[in-house]
Amino acid sequence: MHLKDARHLPPEAQEALRYRVVHAIQKGMSKSEAARVFKVSRTAIHHWTKAVATQVLVP
Repeated sequence: MHLKDARHLPPEAQEALRYRVVHAIQKGMSKSEAARVFKVSRTAIHHWTKAVATQVLVP
């Protein structure tokens, strides 16, 4: 059986997945564990967490 990756999800579902992964890591889950649990690559997780960490919030 061939599983589709997250790129085949609608944009809203992709955003929700990114949020859930980053939130889990912020709560203490390792990036390796998150990759296994959410079935995404560690590279993607690295990019997502880096984007959140460097995000500049505008008041």
